[in-house]
Amino acid sequence: MKVNYKRKRTTAMVDITDTYIQMGEIGIFKELQEDFGIKEGEVVSIALAKIPVSVEYIRKKMKGASLKKDEIYDIVRDVVDHNLSELEIAAFLMEEEFHGMSMDEVEYLTRAMVETGITIDFARPCYDKHT
Repeated sequence: MKVNYKRKRTTAMVDITDTYIQMGEIGIFKELQEDFGIKEGEVVSIALAKIPVSVEYIRKKMKGASLKKDEIYDIVRDVVDHNLSELEIAAFLMEEEFHGMSMDEVEYLTRAMVETGITIDFARPCYDKHT
């Protein structure tokens, strides 16, 4: 489900109940309520979310195929944009472990994470050593 409120947007999983919430109402997690500044009784907009194309790329990896640069970038963008469920993210990570990654896939994933995340600009060279 896509949740929209005052120009903020997120994707959320939906559970259905006929005991805790009245017809025409939705319940949201406290964390989302605080992040969005939603007060009880306020109106929010919801819509059915489309399945992200990156889910197909995760399925492709589950079949043992290698992923292309654009496919890995799409997966990382969907993670950052909260378009994938925790289960879908876990499936991607498990398949990377189970089927392994080519050097190209490792590079694409690393670059996608750098380009979609917050980076540190060190004033001088910084080195890391692993043994």
